Amino acid sequence: MAFGELVNHRLDYVKAYHSDRHYRDYLYFARRWVKKWGRLICGYLTTKAVEDYILERRKISANAALTTRPKGLIFSPRKKH
Repeated sequence: MAFGELVNHRLDYVKAYHSDRHYRDYLYFARRWVKKWGRLICGYLTTKAVEDYILERRKISANAALTTRPKGLIFSPRKKH
């Protein structure tokens, strides 16, 4: 079975048995997984590949957090009382 098919089965389950919010959160992550491993046969996906992906995403997320600021928010120093 291809990884993408397995993710679709899991999404069906999450949608049926969990909240809409949980489903949307899971869908967000599932899209990234399918983009990376969608056509891969599940038996070829290794723990090492998943760990490497997590470390790669962690570096990207940490870098993005340091270099970007959400639009519309104004950051000001705290007032002393």
